[in-house]
Amino acid sequence: MEIHITKCDNALTLVAWPQSDDVQYEICTILSGNNFPVDVRIPISAGEYRSGIPLNGVGAPLKGSYPASLPAGGYTLAVAGINWGGPWNFSFTLNGQKYDSNNASGNGVVWLGGDGIKPPASAITFQVPPSPPFAVPPLNDKEKVLVDKINSTWNKKMALDKLRRHLQAAVEVELATIPIYLYSYYSIQRTVGDSSKAADFPYTRQSRWADKAGALIMSVAVEEMLHMSLSSNILFALGQMPVLFGNSPKVYPASLPGHSPDGPDGGRATIDLAPFSEAHLRQFLLIEYPAPAGAEPEGENWQTIGQIYSYIRCIISSKWISDSDFNGNRKYQIQSGNYSPNSIDTVYPDDCFDKNTPAPAEQPGSASKVAKYASRGDSHVGSAQLIQISSCQEAMEAIATIDFEGEGFDHTRFDDPSQGERSHYWKFLTLQAHLAGYSKTGPDIAPSPPPPDPVTPAITSDDLKGVVFNFPKNPTTASPVPAGNTGYTGDFNRDIADLCSALYTYMLIMTETLFKVPDPQQKLFFNQTLHMSMIWMLDKFCQAMRQVYLNAPDTPTPIKTKTDPNPPTPPGILNPQPDEHPRLAPTFQNYPFASRAKAWSEMVELATTIDTKYKGQARYDSDIGYYVGKITGYVNNSGVRVGPALPDVRQYWAS
Repeated sequence: MEIHITKCDNALTLVAWPQSDDVQYEICTILSGNNFPVDVRIPISAGEYRSGIPLNGVGAPLKGSYPASLPAGGYTLAVAGINWGGPWNFSFTLNGQKYDSNNASGNGVVWLGGDGIKPPASAITFQVPPSPPFAVPPLNDKEKVLVDKINSTWNKKMALDKLRRHLQAAVEVELATIPIYLYSYYSIQRTVGDSSKAADFPYTRQSRWADKAGALIMSVAVEEMLHMSLSSNILFALGQMPVLFGNSPKVYPASLPGHSPDGPDGGRATIDLAPFSEAHLRQFLLIEYPAPAGAEPEGENWQTIGQIYSYIRCIISSKWISDSDFNGNRKYQIQSGNYSPNSIDTVYPDDCFDKNTPAPAEQPGSASKVAKYASRGDSHVGSAQLIQISSCQEAMEAIATIDFEGEGFDHTRFDDPSQGERSHYWKFLTLQAHLAGYSKTGPDIAPSPPPPDPVTPAITSDDLKGVVFNFPKNPTTASPVPAGNTGYTGDFNRDIADLCSALYTYMLIMTETLFKVPDPQQKLFFNQTLHMSMIWMLDKFCQAMRQVYLNAPDTPTPIKTKTDPNPPTPPGILNPQPDEHPRLAPTFQNYPFASRAKAWSEMVELATTIDTKYKGQARYDSDIGYYVGKITGYVNNSGVRVGPALPDVRQYWAS
């Protein structure tokens, strides 16, 4: 359904009231005057409500289409027209029915419409129908050929063995991408500068773009975790525990498991831990490169992630796999309630707002008016984004969700039926279109969907220097240092990086442990472990690391920068804002815990040793020491023992 506004003098607000609830949803607030024409269309589809649409046409004509979304259901429309001088007039059309105000004189609220308020003579009602659900796409011709081959040349045992093996490989593929995206995400300073200065976030286009880049990258990382969970649920339903511990890439640069040595662009298909840049975004495009329509399913030597999932769905579609094979207990699979597509890290402003004196939420210019979420709640096939598996159909729905979110539904830019969220490939391509050096042609640009035009003015390399920390490329604490890596020197750098890797590795062990905790206890375990370790520990630990200069000495000494050529002593080794000096960054190595059962105690022992060794040094005491204390546990100012923040999972792995 669509609202078409053709007259607005001077302010028109439209609010939708659900007929089954007491909440309200502002659709738009439009300002217009000085006899400027208005031609605004607002198509409304079912989906997650975000915010009202603010439009200012006081000094220019208003024209365009501004999509909005509301939860599916019935609504009453409340209309308020405000005049601040001279004659007034309002007119809009809703689903073919025109609603006009009576043109007259007067100031203030001059026109009200809605339930029991006149004019109009009766309530304005409308329906938002549910979005059509995604369907599992039918097998293409090449998939049908493979299914016929599986039916005629395999047997039941071979089909189950290969299905389990390739699902574990798919889990490892998704796992391999997560550190790549997180490393780039942590290199971005999303709210650069002192907010009291007009040159910093959110007052410049560059700073807002950096915040958006961070939100989009994090939204992809979150969905990769969803994809890993979906593949893990299918594998567990087939009677095999997914294995994450020790299966992150051993060293970077790395290749995705099973990937052809050559990428879609003909070059080497390797991926790096590297800070955000135009060149690194091209690696992201290669990871998420869309499989051509009708591509060959490939179990090994694949060039696009879609091909390995195509191979898996061919096995599931064969005569050897039936619903009875998915007998893994649903209540021990990762539950739907453990996933949310958005968090504070996936929201960004699409316009400026006053950060120091925030406007009220209902007014144009407020933060809520410009807030956008990078993910949508309807980008999935089936009953939910994270589903439990007990049939071939549910397994196919999970695989379709992974394909649509990663590469895009039906080879378009969107991955949801309401066309509100982009696929991973398109999100990265959209970011690249803003950067100097972007071209619509090239071996890493897929022919479909058609690439976007370059955005001007472009974000330059100098712009990036102001919002991206100077992270080393492929850092490691390994000795000897492999070719292509940056080896960390100095005990402090190695120790802190190793503890960060231990925290990351323990997070993977806790993910495996979810399959040992049944629903409903699993939700509490999830919140106490993965939510704590990912959002409140690993994320903050990495942000604390990047405040430390990589070449900082043990004794605090000032380091000169362009912005502070004569820094005071000793804070030169700590700086929360990007500059040209290399920073300490995570390595995301597999930490060599002796076993899952001993991992917690070994991590706490490592943290305790580090705390004893470096307490009292400025580079440690500022932020890093606080998060080390959360790992070991600490005594607060009231003398109460707090923590450790993460639980010991040895009870689940004792055998």
